[in-house]
Amino acid sequence: MFKFRRWLVVGVLLFATGLLVAGDAGRWDFQTVKAKAAVVRYEQAVRAADAIHQRTLADAQRQFIADLDEAKVDATKAGNLDEAVRLRDAIQAQRKTMPAAEADNPFRDIAGTWSFEWGTTGNRVSFVLNQNGQAVFTKDHRQLTIQDGRLLWISDSSDTSLELISANDRLIVLGWSRSKGRHPLKNQPNHVGIATRAE
Repeated sequence: MFKFRRWLVVGVLLFATGLLVAGDAGRWDFQTVKAKAAVVRYEQAVRAADAIHQRTLADAQRQFIADLDEAKVDATKAGNLDEAVRLRDAIQAQRKTMPAAEADNPFRDIAGTWSFEWGTTGNRVSFVLNQNGQAVFTKDHRQLTIQDGRLLWISDSSDTSLELISANDRLIVLGWSRSKGRHPLKNQPNHVGIATRAE
């Protein structure tokens, strides 16, 4: 039932680490091209780690609510109504802290043309994200879906599955290679890109 504790500890550690390294990056004022490029890569990695942390914490919250709901059903069946009421109130309070990712149109604020450098390959990729969740790439169209608040594109016919995570004025683009046994519902991504709006 309490997988949440382990998830939460991991999430808090990732978040604290992200705050520390992000603070360090802001103090640098390098002049050389290589040093500036190193800072950019470093800051992108920090943003990606923070985005993954936010998603992990949201997953942990959903699992916590599911576990509490199961406990509430058991308490109700056992006639322990006081415990059932406490669990109901805890579930309602926890749900209020959840981000409303499914509310309204989650694609509205991130619709537009985006460009990013793709993870380990270094290839520059551009795509148009429509308000209906369709991502239009040069060679194909990919219809994103919402699963547990995550914006995902999962395909059995393509080697790469994608997730988009909004991060202020950027998009974190996470990728999973099926040929390497990676899946967004099971594993950590093996590609990361930081997308910015195209001029």
